[in-house]
Parts: sequence; structure tokens; C-alpha cells
Amino acid sequence: MIITYDIGSLAARIKLTALAARDGGVIRSGLEWRLKGPNQAYTSLEAQPVLDLPAGEYEISLSYKGRTHELSTVKLAQNTLTDLLFSLADEVEFDTTQNFDRRLADRHDQERFGHAELPLHDPNTAKGDQGIQFQGHPLLNTAQFDGMEAKISPQPDKNEEASEKTLELILQHQNALKNNPNSTPKLTR
Repeated sequence: MIITYDIGSLAARIKLTALAARDGGVIRSGLEWRLKGPNQAYTSLEAQPVLDLPAGEYEISLSYKGRTHELSTVKLAQNTLTDLLFSLADEVEFDTTQNFDRRLADRHDQERFGHAELPLHDPNTAKGDQGIQFQGHPLLNTAQFDGMEAKISPQPDKNEEASEKTLELILQHQNALKNNPNSTPKLTR
């Protein structure tokens, strides 16, 4: 982001700021800014340098955590302050514990505005234990069906128990048909 102000100076002033993309905080150490201008190059080890430079076009690069970022080219005019903000993406693995601690601190700071009801998930707890403890139904605590017994075959012709059960069901159905009347009753009025 570039913001330019008129300042009433003969020089072109530039202010550089690097932000961490993950949390938006200002990076305050480990930076080396480099500006390459039309006539010479400038270097600063400050976290947020403010430099007075001759007017002109400058290429801005930044070294951070052993990596050089080619950021931008900016044209500086005399009598201006140009404020540049750069967002740097960290390529390190996301630290869940640090993020949890930050969120707890945020909650603590916001308690004066109200109380949050939902608990935060602690990354240090075992996976699957989310702090919610539901009791299961007593009848469902034991397994009701653990699969087929080894002696039962899925092919009915090779399974004696299945053949017997099939015959038994056929006989029950035939007996039910014998006991029912063959004709439907006639309704009279």
C-alpha cells in the first residue's frame, strides 16, 4: 500500500514498513532494506526506516529470514513523504500453539466487551477430544452385530442354516395362505 503526503521539503522522503501476512503485525527485527536509485543505492537495517532521498525512481528490495524479496518500484517526487507498507508471507509452518495463545490473549482483552461462550480448541489436547463429552445410550455401548459367523456362507445353497430358514419361511407362507379364506367377503347394505 502506498500513501503519499506533501511535507514541504526539498527532499523526497520515504517510510518503509513490513507486515507479517499471518497476523498483520509489524516486523521489527531481521530486516535489511535496499533501495536502488538512478545514481546510487541505499541500505537500512532499521525495522521502519524513514529516508530522505533525491527525487527519482527507486527499486525496493528486502532481505528477511535469509530470503530476498523484490518488492516494488516507486517514483519519489520532491516535497513528498511516501509511506509504503509491504505484507510478507512467512513460509514457515503454522504454529498452532502460538496461534492458540494469541487467541486466548485476544479473548482476555475482549472480556470487557462481553463473554465468549464457545471454547477454543486447544491444539495440545488429543485429537478427537474436543472438550465435548456426550454419553452414549446404554444399549448402544456394546456391539450388536460384529459381522457374519465363520460357519455361515454367503451362498445360500452351501449354507445349511440359510436353506433351513428359507424352507421354514416358505412353509409358513403356505400355511398362512391355507388358513385364509379363498374368497373375499361380500359387503351387504
